[in-house]
Amino acid sequence: MAAYYKKRRRNQGPNKNEAKVARAHRAESSARMAGVLGARFPSIKRLTIHLTFLDRQRALEEKDLSMSPQEAATFSLPCPGRCGRGHFDIAAKIAEAVTGRLPLFEFSLPCAEPFYSAKAEPCGCDLKGRMQIDYFPAAADVAGAESS
Repeated sequence: MAAYYKKRRRNQGPNKNEAKVARAHRAESSARMAGVLGARFPSIKRLTIHLTFLDRQRALEEKDLSMSPQEAATFSLPCPGRCGRGHFDIAAKIAEAVTGRLPLFEFSLPCAEPFYSAKAEPCGCDLKGRMQIDYFPAAADVAGAESS
């Protein structure tokens, strides 16, 4: 007669709820690491961005972002195009607009990820954006208004 052997249970990973909590915790910690908009760009009172993701044939997606100085400053957006792993970083464009103290700023960024890993052909997705930035009054403007 064969001996009884207990079936070994595999070590299972986190359940669905634990994975969800871990993802939320990672997103929260990355937002905390990015800082808030007011700390990164102290002169901005309000930042409004209209983003349009374009494929070669049509518009894939449109987003509107509106940020106040107390909100998290995360400026990396995933590419919705064919590559599936590209990212758009718009922090440099925001810094460029703030440096010039421009109230309206339009920009365009291509996705740099290749469509296939073996091919050097780019994904073909573009990000077109329009920023409207409201600034706090400059220190020189405030001093000039008080002396009048």
